[in-house]
Amino acid sequence: IYITAEFNLLMENTGTKKRTLANILYGVGFSSGCAICSYPFALLLRNWRDLQLSLSLLTVPVVLLFYLTLEESWRWLMSKDRIGEAQALAVKFYDKQQASNFTIEKQEHDRNLIRKNIVQLVNLSKMDSNSSKNLKSSESQIQKYKNAFQYKSINKNTTILIAGFLTVNLVYYGLSLNAGNLPGDAIFNNAILSIMDFPGYLGVNFLMDLKILGRKNFLFLGFSLAGVF
Repeated sequence: IYITAEFNLLMENTGTKKRTLANILYGVGFSSGCAICSYPFALLLRNWRDLQLSLSLLTVPVVLLFYLTLEESWRWLMSKDRIGEAQALAVKFYDKQQASNFTIEKQEHDRNLIRKNIVQLVNLSKMDSNSSKNLKSSESQIQKYKNAFQYKSINKNTTILIAGFLTVNLVYYGLSLNAGNLPGDAIFNNAILSIMDFPGYLGVNFLMDLKILGRKNFLFLGFSLAGVF
């Protein structure tokens, strides 16, 4: 739950041009944490209770830093009908990410457009909510699930992506959790498996946005290479 909320907040607070890079750096942070668990913590703290306690205490200042520096989700503020706060926060993000060559008139126009769009989104959300309430009395729970899978093309793409995600997780966590059973030192194996993520994360930032490759071909190429090697 924490990872999902953190990732969603990261994507909301990142501009569209830097979103891919932010996603990759997020993964690099995860792998760096796994490597640090091996060296120096697991190397110095051989008892798992001491290791767990040390890592837990280490996160306390990080959590406090997050609480003091991170902004709230403006989309969440919209969902709670706190329009004024959502507008102020969205405008604040715009001011941080805007182009330096924008004129004052252009900046003010964009700010007003952001405020107007947020009001429209909140109104549309309320209309959808009212429509859903009216449908609840006429639709059974089974019918609601059927409506979610009524389009064949969406079902096909969703099924393929779910299967791909499942495959990636089986391989990734299968190797990670089995690090202790591999030949050699368990601490060293865990560190190596974590460091091996770095070339993949950094390479994705370059390859995924290549016009000649595209997302579909990149996904196919990645699975093919993983299967062969």
